[in-house]
Amino acid sequence: MGVVQSAEESHSREDRYEVLDDFPPSTKLVYKTLSYGGGMSQSQLADKAMLTKRTVRDAISKLKGVGLVEERVNTADARRKVYRTKEVKQPE
Repeated sequence: MGVVQSAEESHSREDRYEVLDDFPPSTKLVYKTLSYGGGMSQSQLADKAMLTKRTVRDAISKLKGVGLVEERVNTADARRKVYRTKEVKQPE
C-alpha cells in the first residue's frame, strides 16, 4: 500500500510511484500525460488523455493534494490555469 504525504513534502522518484499506486487509472493517466506533455490546461489534458473534463478536474485535485502537480496562471490568458508535474527531488 502506498504512502500519502502532504502537499508540502517533496517526493523522490520512488515515492511518486508509491503514492500513485493508490490512485485510479484515470489519475495515473493524467499524471503521465502531464509528465510527457509539459504544462497543459484542463481542456488540453482532457483532449490529450481522452477523458472527460470532470475526470481530469478530479485527478488534478488529487494530484495537487499530494504535491505531485502544481498549478500556475497561464501567461497568455490569466483566466486559465496551467498544470505541470513538480520537479523530482534528487536523493543526496
